[in-house]
Amino acid sequence: MKLTILLICLLIPCIHVTGSIAEEKPDIHKIVEKVDRLYRSSTSQGKIEMTIVSENWTRTLKMDIWSSGMDRTFVRITYPKKDAGIATLRIGNEMWNYFPKINKVMKVPPSMMMSSWMGSDFTNDDLVKESSMMKDYFHKLIKPENSEPGFYYVELTPKGNTPTVWGRIIIKVRKADYIPVRE
Repeated sequence: MKLTILLICLLIPCIHVTGSIAEEKPDIHKIVEKVDRLYRSSTSQGKIEMTIVSENWTRTLKMDIWSSGMDRTFVRITYPKKDAGIATLRIGNEMWNYFPKINKVMKVPPSMMMSSWMGSDFTNDDLVKESSMMKDYFHKLIKPENSEPGFYYVELTPKGNTPTVWGRIIIKVRKADYIPVRE
């Protein structure tokens, strides 16, 4: 009887420690899948701020974004005033830009999907998320020197056949709800 009680007393802390260790090692596929689903959910709406920094200038764009399914995305710039109203629409593999100052809609050919968008390092593909993090990238958890508690840091590297200008992408994901807060 004493041996049984002693074994139970010894095993209970081990079970707790094992559970804690399992919680500390997150499932990278689960994290990436949840983030990918957020970008590619049945419908989504959001406000995004993007700061473009170059050697000679810095500017900030604010945008409203809507998506429906994986093949419909609409982005409208709301700030700065000089760019407000510029919009991008993607339906399937086709993409258009609207420029209100000249009241013109211009179709973006598929060959231009990897081109820069609004002078940024973002490509047209990045903007409309035509690629899939789960299917088109290898992923691993990393811990950058400037990492903050409460966040996962996911490094995405493109698979061989993925057309991209990025050698890697790092996404900062909030642990509490898997919301990406920086890419």
